[in-house]
Amino acid sequence: YQVLSYDSDSRQRFALYRGGLVSASPSAVSVFTAGGRRTLKSNTEYYSPNIVCSDRYVLVYDSASSAFSVYNSFSKVYNQKFEDPITDAAFADDGSFAVATRQADIKTVIYLYGKNIKSRGYISQSDYIFDMSLSSSEGRLATIAYDVGVGTGETIITFYDVGSSNTAKKLYEHSIQGEFPLSCAFLESGKLAVVTNGSIRIFDKEMNQIKNESFYESRVSAFNVSKNGAIAVVTT
Repeated sequence: YQVLSYDSDSRQRFALYRGGLVSASPSAVSVFTAGGRRTLKSNTEYYSPNIVCSDRYVLVYDSASSAFSVYNSFSKVYNQKFEDPITDAAFADDGSFAVATRQADIKTVIYLYGKNIKSRGYISQSDYIFDMSLSSSEGRLATIAYDVGVGTGETIITFYDVGSSNTAKKLYEHSIQGEFPLSCAFLESGKLAVVTNGSIRIFDKEMNQIKNESFYESRVSAFNVSKNGAIAVVTT
C-alpha cells in the first residue's frame, strides 16, 4: 500500500479513477495513480465539491454554486459556470456527460456534452430530478424525479433519446406511486435499475418493468446502484 497526502477538509470527497484515486476539497482537486503517485493537483474554489468519474475524465462540480470542471489524469481540460445551481452530473462509458441545473421556473435543465466535451444541447424537465444516468451504447438518458401526485407522492422515471442528434427526444415516462426516488443507473445490458425507498426495480429498453424487489415495510439505511447492479440495505 501507499501513503497519500492531500488537503484535508470535512467536505472532502473521494472517487476511484482509472485504478487510482481522486480527491476533491474546497481548495484542490488531486489525482493519484494506483501506485500512489500524484499526477495532478489543481487549485479550486468549491464550497461543497462532488465528484463524478468515467474511464476518460473526472468531473467535479460544486453543489453550492453553478460551476464545474473536467479533468484528465494530468490537467484541467474544461470548465464552465451556469447562472443556476448544479444538482447532478453523469458520465456515459464513452466520456459523454450531462450536467443538471435547478431553475425556479423550469425546475430542471440538463445540459448535454459529447465525448469531445462539446455542447450537444439541453433538456428542460418540469420537475426536480434526484438522479440521472447516461448510456452511450443505447443513446439514452434516464432521470428520476419526485412529484406529490395525488397526495401519496410518486417517483417519475423518464427516458430520453440523446444519441441520434443534438435534439433530445422524450421516449417514455413511468410513475411509481407512493415511493421516493433514491438513485438510478443503466446496467451493462442496457437495462435501467432504479432504487427507491420501497423497492429495487429493473426496466428494459422500452421501460417495461421486468423485476421488482419490494421492501415497503423496511427502512433503507444504505444503497448503491451502478452498471454492475443495484443493492439496498434495509432495516426491518
